[in-house]
Amino acid sequence: DQRDGIIPSLYAKLVFYRYIKYAPMYYFVFFMGWSIFPYLSSADTWYLSETLFHDCEKYWWSNLLFISNLYPWFTEGLNGCYYWPFMIICDFQLYLMIPLCVILFKRKHLVFQLIMILFAVGGSIMNYFLFYASKLSVGVLTLENYYLFSENFNKPHTKLPLIAFGCWMGQFYLNVLEYRKHGNDVDKKKANFGLIHIIHSSNLVKVFLIVYGIVVLNLTTLIPFTANKEAYSWTRTENALYNAFAKFGYITPIMGLLALVLCE
Repeated sequence: DQRDGIIPSLYAKLVFYRYIKYAPMYYFVFFMGWSIFPYLSSADTWYLSETLFHDCEKYWWSNLLFISNLYPWFTEGLNGCYYWPFMIICDFQLYLMIPLCVILFKRKHLVFQLIMILFAVGGSIMNYFLFYASKLSVGVLTLENYYLFSENFNKPHTKLPLIAFGCWMGQFYLNVLEYRKHGNDVDKKKANFGLIHIIHSSNLVKVFLIVYGIVVLNLTTLIPFTANKEAYSWTRTENALYNAFAKFGYITPIMGLLALVLCE
């Protein structure tokens, strides 16, 4: 990857491999569902199955291109055209950035770190204002959350902080591999990989990471209880703040526990 000429072809190859990984089953379910579901039954609730592919005559092509979460921009949570594989679509769209992040990591390390900080901080700020401007709420049973799926759940840009934390975790893993190469040379380990050495050798840090992981994961999960119990009990600011920082509450404990395992 040191020659500029190889980068475009390598990038195209990686994207193609990702596409091939998803496309066969994704297309199979789409075309089978679109063609067969409307004829399966006419019982009381089976009309809902038709709504799953209701708009496919207009938007089938956006599904083939893996952009159905972007066009049409608005999609109902229980209607439209093959809306439910949005996680696969978001994963594919966000993956388009990963090879570029790796190239930056190898060649422009400072630029890489700045972009990751922008993703983490800027992405969280953006999530706050998107949630606030749309009057969305953490409690699902509000009228405004009619737009929650199309404004938040199925959009790739709301997941930018996770890209940053994922790349940082990849960087940490590469450093762990280098750390292991030094064997019993404690001085070099301390000098070059101080954080990893502390996690590896300090029982106090290990206990902290375990407690932090358990406590923060549970708090992040349980805090929205009141918002779901009483749909309008939280203010717009409280809802937006939770949406902005909940990803930190889930991903940082997992990263800490994963770091603990890697450093053993």
